[in-house]
Amino acid sequence: MKRQIGNSLWSLLIVFVLMAVMCLGVPTVFADGGENIAEDQIVNDQEENADIDAIDDENEDVDADEDADVNEDVDEDESVNEDVYEDENEDVDIDEIDIYAEASGWAVEEIKKAAEYNLLSEKVIGNYTNYITKEEFSELAVRLYEELSGKTAELPEVNPFVDTENPEILKANLLGIVTGVTETEFAPNNLVTREQIATMFYRTIQLADPDLIDGQYEVTFEDKEELSVSSLEAVGFMNNKGILTGVGNNEVDPKGNATREQGIVLVKRAFETFKQQ
Repeated sequence: MKRQIGNSLWSLLIVFVLMAVMCLGVPTVFADGGENIAEDQIVNDQEENADIDAIDDENEDVDADEDADVNEDVDEDESVNEDVYEDENEDVDIDEIDIYAEASGWAVEEIKKAAEYNLLSEKVIGNYTNYITKEEFSELAVRLYEELSGKTAELPEVNPFVDTENPEILKANLLGIVTGVTETEFAPNNLVTREQIATMFYRTIQLADPDLIDGQYEVTFEDKEELSVSSLEAVGFMNNKGILTGVGNNEVDPKGNATREQGIVLVKRAFETFKQQ
């Protein structure tokens, strides 16, 4: 009986020892295993983060390189564009532009002379074979008046016209060189006829120096019957002075329109004829 009790006690003791060992061993294994797993996870995370950072750095480097390349390309393109613009600007020299290219061959030298005499206005430069307008001829007439008289044409205090504010027209109207189609309308874009041009030049010369108009002159053109009575004296005078010549066959074509270059040639001839007197 005592032996059985002793054996039982030993058995219980062994069981308790085993249980104690097992209880102590399990947490040790899990603790160690957990610590190892945690440490491995941390190491892995750190390595992955390091890899990600490395990739990010590479991407940043690539982006930076791409941006640098793009910027360099843009800068190069801008430089090319600047070079193109500089080349274009260098090729264009305003002083070398031929403003006489559109003139008829016979009129080129005459127009150049008129420019030298300061008889041209901006509106009549170019498109020389276009018909000259009332506005354009008014500007030429004022230039001729100022160059012959040595005076500066004055502006009126009040503009009488509702269809123009051109100061040269207002000066010509105040001088009496040109008139409106009504008291309030000038019609600046109307074309002018050859007899009207002769009349306006005649008035301009008379205003610049009355002594330049002397005597009476007979009209010898074959188509003189087509002239308005009011233009007979002016056409006779301008023809006698060699300023207004015919269009051929001893005709003046008084109702025909004149081109810009014809108007410029007439103002140049008038200046050369009377400037010396």
